[in-house]
Amino acid sequence: MVLASRIAGKARGGEVLVSSLLEELVESAGDIEFGEPRLAELKGIPGTQAMFPVCWQADAHT
Repeated sequence: MVLASRIAGKARGGEVLVSSLLEELVESAGDIEFGEPRLAELKGIPGTQAMFPVCWQADAHT
C-alpha cells in the first residue's frame, strides 16, 4: 500500500502510473499498453523504483 501511494504521488495530472511488478503481471494479457518507465527514489522504499505510465484515452469507451 505504501508503494502504491508513493507511485501515485509521482503521477502527473491525468496520468496513471503503476509499479514494475504490476506492469509485469498484466503485460502478457496484451490489452493494456504502457509507456517508457520512469525511475525514481520513493520515500520509505529502498532503492530506485521503475514506474510505468498506462497509455489510455479518457474517451476510449464512449
